[in-house]
Amino acid sequence: MIRVHFTAADLGRITFPVEPHPLWEAALAARALGDRSITPAVRRWRRSAAPRARGRCVRCSR
Repeated sequence: MIRVHFTAADLGRITFPVEPHPLWEAALAARALGDRSITPAVRRWRRSAAPRARGRCVRCSR
């Protein structure tokens, strides 16, 4: 196991975007819709999101 220790200064330099980038959100959601090794929580999301994505996403409409 590798352990990484961060100092308070390290954590102070971390920045987060104000909002998520729409293209990244769409790409990650499309990948999650097709992933077979997902957690139960994501599986529930996929069951509700997949029908809405059909017809809009080539990968989802198989």
